[in-house]
Amino acid sequence: MVERENFKGEGRSEKGAVKEILDFLISVITWIVNLSAAQLVRIYPNGNLPDAISKGGFVSKVLFDACLVEFAREHKDLTAKQRWLLLFLGLLIASSDTFDGATARACKNGEIERDSAGGLKLDTELDRWSIFLSQAASIAREFFQEKNYRKLFFMVLIFIFQILTDPGPSLFNAHMKSKGKTEPRQAGDLLGFSGTQIYRVLENLLRNIFPRLKMFDIEIPTVFITGTLGVVGNFHQMRKRKDIIDDHNRPTPLSKEVRKAAAESFEELKKIAGFTIPVGLLIGVLTLFFAKERDISETQC
Repeated sequence: MVERENFKGEGRSEKGAVKEILDFLISVITWIVNLSAAQLVRIYPNGNLPDAISKGGFVSKVLFDACLVEFAREHKDLTAKQRWLLLFLGLLIASSDTFDGATARACKNGEIERDSAGGLKLDTELDRWSIFLSQAASIAREFFQEKNYRKLFFMVLIFIFQILTDPGPSLFNAHMKSKGKTEPRQAGDLLGFSGTQIYRVLENLLRNIFPRLKMFDIEIPTVFITGTLGVVGNFHQMRKRKDIIDDHNRPTPLSKEVRKAAAESFEELKKIAGFTIPVGLLIGVLTLFFAKERDISETQC
């Protein structure tokens, strides 16, 4: 019994050490982002700056995904240097997802007038469109790159599950905020992290630049791992936020302005989901249909 308790204690301490490292890394990155945003606002004190960063990041992500699809269509295999360069560029573009929020906070601290509620609504909606377009680009890229129909079938299946579940956390988050409630930050919660917007951005980036992983001399599509984790994370986030919404004893610190913007965002997100889910399913089904036709014609040849 004593040995078993010691073993469990060691497991908990190792878990605690990993959590502390993650918390430290997150705090360092957050400090750098906040400092950079504060300096930018000091140089360019304009309330429209966060919205401009959100729009610029959205356009950059769409163009970035389009370039990766074109590489796959031309059957160009990326070199190691090209992959690392694209990863750096992708991370730079993805940083707009955190940098726009940091810039908005810097504007607020500097007492620069801006439409905070409108900015939050714009950022949320652009995030949803960005992720959907990245998913569609990933399906297109795999159609051009993967010639094994059975493997492609399971990859598209994961993409479809992602398209079905990705809107969920944002919808629950907007509904939660419309009730005036907030979600406590839980640094080190890896399962919770896999259901966040930042994870979805990084996951899209990694699987597009490094589409295959080698494990024990076996080549595995990256989406088998990252996509499955993302779907599980989405369900985890939805369940957690639903519990917050249903908790009638939880305080409601958010202002009426933020609640109103969240309610409007919730309605808009429902419309976006009403478009992206059926269109995403259609893209997935058509991809499998044309891939099967290609497979049949190549077999006959």
